Amino acid sequence: CLLSKVSAIAGTEGDATPFTDVTVEDVSRSLQSLGYQPRGWEMMHNGHTGRPLEAQIFLGPTYYQRLKHMVDDKIHSRAGGPLTLLTRQPVEGRSRGGGGRFGEMERDCMIAHGAAQFLKER
Repeated sequence: CLLSKVSAIAGTEGDATPFTDVTVEDVSRSLQSLGYQPRGWEMMHNGHTGRPLEAQIFLGPTYYQRLKHMVDDKIHSRAGGPLTLLTRQPVEGRSRGGGGRFGEMERDCMIAHGAAQFLKER
């Protein structure tokens, strides 16, 4: 975030990806040469009184990227539906109306936590 502040002020691009030779000290020197505090701290003022706040507050641009996967596309639940004949467990896959499988380790955890009655639910 420190390099993004230098890049925004100077109007340049910055690259701080892993395995590059960029160090925090180099970026701090660049920020100081532009007339800012080396660690990016800013002086903020109280909006009601106008007095400066007694705190070191970092301000800088942050990049957010929207993810492709959305919750509405991924959500899945099941109350009842088709079962596999051999194991009597739900079929696999959201498209087939299936459910999550409850394995042996999950069963052991339920018993250990005193929720054995949960195992009898259908």
